[in-house]
Amino acid sequence: MKKLKQINCMILAAFFVVAIFPARANAKHDPLPAPTDVTAILATDAILGDGVAVDWEYAGVDDQAATKYSVEFECTDPNETIVVEFDIGTGDRLDGFPPDQTDLFVPLTQMDNAAALATFDAVTNLSGYTCEVKVKALNPPSNNKVNKHQSNLFSVPSDPFGPIPAH
Repeated sequence: MKKLKQINCMILAAFFVVAIFPARANAKHDPLPAPTDVTAILATDAILGDGVAVDWEYAGVDDQAATKYSVEFECTDPNETIVVEFDIGTGDRLDGFPPDQTDLFVPLTQMDNAAALATFDAVTNLSGYTCEVKVKALNPPSNNKVNKHQSNLFSVPSDPFGPIPAH
């Protein structure tokens, strides 16, 4: 009788794994709405120094709430021959504010470091470059592997700003 109970438990466990987990693994989530009204200006922060102040609006609520944002920079050199693209997330912010806040101050040195990483050190200083930014809302899943990739939409690019001053 004990053996029969073990077999029934194994069948029930197998049913649970086959019936429940595939449904969760295949669950799809609607993309989060794109942020709007993106602005970016050269500015100076009393602590972080010279940089770019980026601000945006986000209307997602409830199950479309963003927990952080990705800010994508596209910077063009003065001769318009080199374009450098890189992302800085609000989870990497240096100003101490929470990652779900709808603004970000990015020091010029942080932008230089991101450009150097994106170009394998071909561009290490963005002085003279003109840039624009786009923002994407993110709501990453917990530690599970369900829906790791997010196909959320970027905002319309900001008006160009710059040229970035020598620093």
